[in-house]
Amino acid sequence: MLNNYFEASSREWLVTNGIGGYASQSLAGSCTRSYHGLLVSAIDLPTNRQVALAQREETVTLNGRSIELATNQYQNTVHPTGYQFAQRFERHPTPSFYYEIAPGVTIRKRIFMEYGENTTFIEYLLEGSVSPAKISLLPLVTYRSYHNESLRRSDFPLSVINANGTTTIGLSEQVNLILNCPLAEWTRLDYWHFQLQHLRELERGLAFESDLYCPGKFTTTLQPNIPLLFVASTEERIPDFDRVWNRFVSRQRQLLDKAQPSDSFSATLALAADDFVIEHPRRKTIIAGYPWFTDWGRDTMIALPGLCLQTGRQNVAREIFLSFAKFVDQGMIPNRFPDTGETPEYNTVDATLWFIRAIYFYTKEVPEDKELLQSIWQNLVDIVDWHLKGTRFNIHVDHEDGLLFAGEPEVQLTWMDAKVGDWVVTPRIGKPVEINALWFDALMIIADIAATLDQPAQLYIQLADQVRTSFVAKFVRSDGKGLADVIEVNGPDLSIRPNQVFAVNTVHALLPEAVQKAVVDTIQSELLTPVGLRTLSPKYPNYRSHYGGDQYSRDSAYHQGIVWPWLLGAFVESHYKVYGDAKQSLLLLDGLIPHLAEAGIGTISEIFDSEPPYSPDGCYAQAWSVATVLQAREFLIKASNEH
Repeated sequence: MLNNYFEASSREWLVTNGIGGYASQSLAGSCTRSYHGLLVSAIDLPTNRQVALAQREETVTLNGRSIELATNQYQNTVHPTGYQFAQRFERHPTPSFYYEIAPGVTIRKRIFMEYGENTTFIEYLLEGSVSPAKISLLPLVTYRSYHNESLRRSDFPLSVINANGTTTIGLSEQVNLILNCPLAEWTRLDYWHFQLQHLRELERGLAFESDLYCPGKFTTTLQPNIPLLFVASTEERIPDFDRVWNRFVSRQRQLLDKAQPSDSFSATLALAADDFVIEHPRRKTIIAGYPWFTDWGRDTMIALPGLCLQTGRQNVAREIFLSFAKFVDQGMIPNRFPDTGETPEYNTVDATLWFIRAIYFYTKEVPEDKELLQSIWQNLVDIVDWHLKGTRFNIHVDHEDGLLFAGEPEVQLTWMDAKVGDWVVTPRIGKPVEINALWFDALMIIADIAATLDQPAQLYIQLADQVRTSFVAKFVRSDGKGLADVIEVNGPDLSIRPNQVFAVNTVHALLPEAVQKAVVDTIQSELLTPVGLRTLSPKYPNYRSHYGGDQYSRDSAYHQGIVWPWLLGAFVESHYKVYGDAKQSLLLLDGLIPHLAEAGIGTISEIFDSEPPYSPDGCYAQAWSVATVLQAREFLIKASNEH
């Protein structure tokens, strides 16, 4: 696979630093996205990510033979073609490549970042040779938002200074890129590589060519079995390698010790979870996905139980709750913190409800923490009050039936939020099924918290009872196909979508058992795939099975059949609730095991095509995909062991 450019370039590796920065490329070594780079720094944590070191070309000379290890894509050609020498790849403890440069002789290259800092280490090791090799390293530099491409600029870089074995490149007035290769000779160069192509951006109908600057090269001798380091950093200092590496390996052991995964699948997901959790003194949060998402309220609260509580990060979960509570406004938590600017966006009806559900799971893990509940109690009271009287985007309780109404033209408020220009692909204006299931659960959870804090709970219980009665009366279908998707102004939308699963997956009982079974059976027969749930039954004319093309093509398919793995967690838990066989429910997750070796290695993608071979797409590492699968898997394994 590694020697096949098509196969290797379709798979990606990722290393993160815990503050929003990362390093990532394809397994071929090429940058197939604008988002790829060996050092993508989080300048304003965890947003405003900037590509600093985009690529680095290596040439190894052994016994008079020179081999280029790097791989770059240009128009109609790949050069150099280092992937042809790739022998194997290992994901853990950190991405490691093995290149065979002569019979029985390999170069091991491994890449990792210092946790908490924008610093990337690349280590080279010559194995199987009795002779030393010469190695030259050419850094290819830029300074741009990871969303954009870069063109040659006459004013870039601001400066290039080499002193005491360290090269400092002025990227901007505020940021320098520091490059270090101990004991290497530095040769000043000054030229550009033009029109390197990012083919994944071309596929998405976006700008896809970048120019990269080469300031010079490092040249040194690679002694057998003695590591050689190359370091790139936008910090003010180069840290000690041994200390960083030992801390890196120790931290991975600690992550697994805290998570206590039940098997290798769960262990892989527990390590993948770490990529999304941001732990910085200024802010704790969750990155929704790599390579392009930042932190979103909805994604954070859906993913938090799996990423934090399942992995022993209760303290991080607590700080995230308190952080978001500070931004509660008109009874809503923010859905998005933009890459630039300080004004949060509140365009979601469900982020606040997922916030309350996540708090429920926290209380089960840390029942003694009444201080947190007291800190956010007034927020919870305000959330209910605002929903009763009405808040943004026509979100309000219909006092006739107690159900939650949401939506207005040209606004997308549920998780099915694709929008092209003014066209909302799945508007779902009215009373969406999962929103009202979450609303019911939120009221019951708040009533439980009220009782814990000796606060009045009767109002919330009465509201929840009204919602339960109305929900069953209005959402249950007469044809035995489970539930309607939305109660619209003119009647129910009977499209078969996966959102109804959340009415079974409530933490408090909402539906009669017969209806729960109808929901699970309908989803299993029409929406279930080995990698997740379709977002629309194939029986509908607007069903789309493939995700690809320009933004219009992609967004118009996003929730019209495309498979989302994050939904699988709720489904398998619901399947167990209905059928009571944890082992059978657990088997429904096994289709994702092969996926750990495709797309983002060791993690789970955002979406898949909805027909075989179920090709992955979207973000190659998605927080709620990893979180919900990990949470459901560990829950079912525990249930299986108990029986």
